[in-house]
Amino acid sequence: MKKLLENFKQFISEESGIALPNVGNIALYHDKQSDNQQLILYYMSSLRGAGPFVFAASGIDQLSVAGDNPCIPETYQMSWIFTHPNFRGEGWSKVLYGMSFFLVNRLGMGLTSDHWSSTSDKAKDRSWDKLVSRGQLTPRKTPFGNTKFDYHGKTPDPFDDCEQPGDGGDGATDSSWMMKDYSAFSDIYRKLKDNHENLMSNVGDRKQVERKLEDQAAIKFEKYYKT
Repeated sequence: MKKLLENFKQFISEESGIALPNVGNIALYHDKQSDNQQLILYYMSSLRGAGPFVFAASGIDQLSVAGDNPCIPETYQMSWIFTHPNFRGEGWSKVLYGMSFFLVNRLGMGLTSDHWSSTSDKAKDRSWDKLVSRGQLTPRKTPFGNTKFDYHGKTPDPFDDCEQPGDGGDGATDSSWMMKDYSAFSDIYRKLKDNHENLMSNVGDRKQVERKLEDQAAIKFEKYYKT
């Protein structure tokens, strides 16, 4: 614990020590704004000078509300996600997807793939295709019973109208989804978030720490999301 304390002290450049509770090595910073959210997972290394290490993160953005690019309102999109190569194969991508579904589905809203730009083939194959093919998702319906986004206005249903993803290509999925067991991710979400809150209650400048976590996530996403 002493080493974790020293690393965290160096990370935020504080001159005085901080008393960190023994809450484990992994925490979740959840940044929630009015129309977008970030989920940032970081690891507290015991190595001297290492500091918090962001190893996985994702972002969801509100895609639709009733009367404004409806897209089967209300629907969020998984705008971006990455896992550091050293942490792949451990299920963290699944955790990020599961927590994202939990956050939106519990409010009655759906989640879909990135519609601001076409989703990469890897993201489609590794995530959305698996979720759908394994029967883990259920498509939400419009009041008219439609479950697919209409990109060309061919149906009279005003609730399924949606703009073509990004550059005119295809999205990984064309529905607004509910995860059947999204509540199963509530415990891990709350535990990891509590770890972060416990850490932040013992630092002098919470905003500074969280800005650094956001900066790390942005840099690593650009580096790792296509690899």
